[in-house]
Amino acid sequence: METCQLLHTSLAVKSVTLDGLTRCYSQEAFEALRMRPDHQTELLARIPDAEQHARFVRAAVKAGVVCNLVQKPKIAVQIQLGLKLAFQNELNDESDDADSCVQYGDSEGRVFFSDYAPATFKKLRKVCGMDEEHFQRALSCSGEYRMKLTEGLSYCNFYFLDDPSFMLKEVHPAEADKMIEMLPAMLLHLSHNPNSVMVRCVGLYKLSWHTTQNGVSSTRDEWVLCMANLFSTNLRFHQKYDLKGSREGRCVTAEELQMGTQGDFTLRDYAFEELESVIEIGPDMSSRFLEQLERDVQFLCSQNVMDYSLLVGVHHRENGAEENVQSSKLAAEYAHVKSVFEVENGGIPSADGTKIYFVGLVDTLTSYTAKKGWETVFKSCLFDPAQISSVEPPVYMERFMTCARERIK
Repeated sequence: METCQLLHTSLAVKSVTLDGLTRCYSQEAFEALRMRPDHQTELLARIPDAEQHARFVRAAVKAGVVCNLVQKPKIAVQIQLGLKLAFQNELNDESDDADSCVQYGDSEGRVFFSDYAPATFKKLRKVCGMDEEHFQRALSCSGEYRMKLTEGLSYCNFYFLDDPSFMLKEVHPAEADKMIEMLPAMLLHLSHNPNSVMVRCVGLYKLSWHTTQNGVSSTRDEWVLCMANLFSTNLRFHQKYDLKGSREGRCVTAEELQMGTQGDFTLRDYAFEELESVIEIGPDMSSRFLEQLERDVQFLCSQNVMDYSLLVGVHHRENGAEENVQSSKLAAEYAHVKSVFEVENGGIPSADGTKIYFVGLVDTLTSYTAKKGWETVFKSCLFDPAQISSVEPPVYMERFMTCARERIK
């Protein structure tokens, strides 16, 4: 075992300028996280602010020994520690370039946390009317990050915070690249469309961990996207739906259907047609919603994006006694530009007053690539081409809007 040199060196933050706008900030907190992966939760709890890092490291590392470097850190812990460092060092205003990146690493220059386009995302949060202090507090001071595997086919994890205003989702590298690519255009679109029904993406981060096996070092990454939570409310959801307007792969098992009728599973198009049929919000509200939805999907089409969904949550008022049981903590009222579609508790009342709908556009980072083109060709040989999900963006947009007009009245 090797003695930890951390106890005998300066613990101040050091900065190194790398290529272009990318900067790497050496931070002793990550050194401790790397050296004691078996005590990550305790380590994290000992970092209330930047000034106490030195005291935290000395108390936590104690004997100062290096243990297993192969073990992957807990993702939730590494997210929270990285966000604490980013927010405490107040580096968000250094560059206005959407391609900029602030990286945090250990004393050997190995990066553990990357904050992408921090200044541009901060502008986006400002455009959305979000309180920056609340955003930072929600992400860095959550008592726990509750992980849930997505119910879709991407096999990525969601992380839910104590504060339900925001949530995190693991995304694939191609989706992260797309987010960075379209961020300036998205900022402009949201500036001109304050009533956009797209769920707001307000931060992008990358977690890295380093392993050494048989003398060979390697690095693995996880991309994490921070989003405003469409379902940030104290109302219980009796059903949730993910609607694409296609048929192929849009059914669920009998067990999933049973769970979905109780609000414990997100159902899809076939189940919506069977259980809900339409979203009745009245002619005026439906007209305004569809107009805005069309502007949003036209923007996505211009960015070569397809495979997005309309996420729908349904609360039944007749079960009013079941309100506030979704969580022991009520949803936080957070500052943001409220759209005309946030009428009651963040949702849209049905025309007959029996339901409240929460509706938003999600999964907006899938590009129509050459791989998707081959998927279109392959699936067209097996299924009805008009019903498959993987089609060119203009075709996807037209089909999606046709379905939306049929289902939103």
